[in-house]
Amino acid sequence: MSNTGNQPTGALNIALSGTDSGSFTLSKTSITNIAAGGSDNFTVVPNNSLAAGTYSATVTVSGTNVTSQSFSVSFTVNSLVNAQAPDITTQPAGATYAYVGGLVGNNSSNIENSAASGRVTGGLFVGGLAGHNESGAQISNSMASGYVKGNDANSPYGNTPTIGGLIGYNSSGDVSNSFATGRVAGSHTGGLYGYTSSTTALQSVFDLQGTSQGSQEYASGKSTQELMSGS
Repeated sequence: MSNTGNQPTGALNIALSGTDSGSFTLSKTSITNIAAGGSDNFTVVPNNSLAAGTYSATVTVSGTNVTSQSFSVSFTVNSLVNAQAPDITTQPAGATYAYVGGLVGNNSSNIENSAASGRVTGGLFVGGLAGHNESGAQISNSMASGYVKGNDANSPYGNTPTIGGLIGYNSSGDVSNSFATGRVAGSHTGGLYGYTSSTTALQSVFDLQGTSQGSQEYASGKSTQELMSGS
C-alpha cells in the first residue's frame, strides 16, 4: 500500500466486512501513518479448519485524511477426496464368524472420544469403528471415516446387513453423538450400522453420500453439506 500524494496519510484503519468476514484474519487493523511517497503493508489470510466452500470478504482502508479504498478477497476450500488407506484389519483365514473393526473388533465396555480412519476389510460383522458393540456397551462422541468392506454371505442372520460405517453388529448397545462418513461396501450394508437388535433410536448420524448408503431405521442419514454446516 503506497501513498502517492504529497501529504502524510495520518492514522489509517483496516477492516473486514461481508458475510464471510469472520473467515479471514488481518495481520494488522491500523497503521499509524504513511509519509508522502512512503508505503506500508498488511496481509489478509483465510482461517484454518474452514469447511469446504468459497469464502469472500471486503477489505476497507480508511482514514480522516484519505479517501477510503476497498478491495475483495476470496478463498475456496475443496472437499478432501476419501482416499482408501491401506488395509489395517482383515478377517482371519477360514473364519466364518468374526468381528472386525477399525478401532476394536468387539466392544464390551465403553468407547468415547475416539476415531478410526483406516480401511477396514473382513468377512462378518465389519464396522469402521467396531465390528461388534455388545449389549450394555457404549459408544459416544466417536467417528469412523475409513472405507469399510465385507462379505457376509455366510452370516448367521441370513440377509440381515452386518457391515456398517460405524458398527458392524450392534447388540442393543448404546450409541450417541457419533458419526460415520466413509464408503461402505459389501453384500449387506448400512451407513451407521450393519445390524442392530436395538429398537430405540441411535443418537448418531452418517453421511449419505460419503457412505454410499440410503436411509436407515434407528439412525439419521444426512447429506455431506448438512454435516459440514452442522444442520
